[in-house]
Amino acid sequence: MNDYGHIDDETSSLALSVLKDFRRHGIATALLEKISARLSEKSFKRVSLSVQKENAAAVALYKKLNFEIVDESGAEFLMIKNLTA
Repeated sequence: MNDYGHIDDETSSLALSVLKDFRRHGIATALLEKISARLSEKSFKRVSLSVQKENAAAVALYKKLNFEIVDESGAEFLMIKNLTA
């Protein structure tokens, strides 16, 4: 699917949102770790996403989970996480 986080047809892209009242409880971290593990099991080599530059908490979380900024466009960063060691 050619969505906001699309890199190429070999890279899975994802979108994630946690309701405001449930943020900062580890939900996004747990989801991203589980998704990354599952994609790796399915032989995906990387995963991508798009995040608003102004969303500092999300950008920090993604960086903590080894996503790297590979491009930026307007108000968004495009980030990739390598799933192979």
